[in-house]
Amino acid sequence: MLTRRQEREARSRHWFTSDEIEMYRINLDPDRTRDFLSFEAWSRVVRRPLGENRWRDVLDNKWTFGKVFRDLGLPVPRDYGLLEPISGSFEDGTTFRSLDDLAAWLRVEAVSSFVLKPVLGWASKGVIVVDEVERGPDGTLLRLADGRVVTVEGLRPLMMEGFRGVPGYILQERLWLHRWVSDLSGGGPAGFRIVTLRTKAGACEPVCAVMRVGFPDQMSETFATGSLVMPVDLATGELGPGLTSKDLGATRYEHHPASGRALEGAVVPDWSAIVQLALRAAERQPGLACVCWDVLLTPGGPVLLEGNVGFQIQTFQIHGRGFLADGTAQRWAELGSDLPDGSRAWVRRNTPGLAKRVVRAASRASRRVRRLPSR
Repeated sequence: MLTRRQEREARSRHWFTSDEIEMYRINLDPDRTRDFLSFEAWSRVVRRPLGENRWRDVLDNKWTFGKVFRDLGLPVPRDYGLLEPISGSFEDGTTFRSLDDLAAWLRVEAVSSFVLKPVLGWASKGVIVVDEVERGPDGTLLRLADGRVVTVEGLRPLMMEGFRGVPGYILQERLWLHRWVSDLSGGGPAGFRIVTLRTKAGACEPVCAVMRVGFPDQMSETFATGSLVMPVDLATGELGPGLTSKDLGATRYEHHPASGRALEGAVVPDWSAIVQLALRAAERQPGLACVCWDVLLTPGGPVLLEGNVGFQIQTFQIHGRGFLADGTAQRWAELGSDLPDGSRAWVRRNTPGLAKRVVRAASRASRRVRRLPSR
């Protein structure tokens, strides 16, 4: 069991949160701090040498991402237009600056489903999936993936205006899932995440992969909202058991609760093509050594949805061995990453201004001691 001192060290020297301490079972075995990498250590320190920030803009901006990777010949969703208050337009060049423009477009275009996603989206926040456009004499109704039915104007409260400082939504085709995936998820959202690494020699390799499977009442499959996450064997495409964030991985799901389909032991169809698509994307993305690629498996094959630099490492570590134990982090260290080792020296190296704050605190303590009355 974790003592108070060990808990303080897990927080202060490895930067684990309370949830991570429970999720990775560090509260039961303090030695596991040497196996797992905290998200704080990953995002603030470890990933810094793995990519130039100026290159990540291509991935962060979903509008740019679609344009660039489509031009590179990779399969990506079709963009119908960009909803933006100043210069937004549909793909034919007509104005797309408001929801009124969207309503007018839906009246003339034979589109039966679509997706709206923020230009600078992250973790599926603000994403709206429309499964069916119902046109009638009284107007247009939109049936959402979570079962709600709204008007075009009813989309407004669901949208995040100025998300991450940039106003704008991408109007995109709605991708339907491969029958095997849809049957597994019970009709809910599902997709794959593959982490790739560019070695010192310049070759791109897959590092790890998971499948995220949601439920029929969800708009998207994210770890934060309680979707199931299963590890995928890189060589065979075989799934492991499902875990969720809601119970911090305490419950292993061998079958999907909604569909009843077996998760553990199931083999993903076209798995080799899914991995190869992620590798093709990695080879064409300069300046970034480590990227997490989101891929959907559709009836027509795998489609590249997006790439992420600041991905949630919890989804890859929650199944057992952490990145510090399975050799993944060591591959990052070869590219210059400073891995946490539980030492004060590591904390000092990676905490800007820490030395000055320690000196000021010591100085204040010294002054307080000098002011104490003598006996």
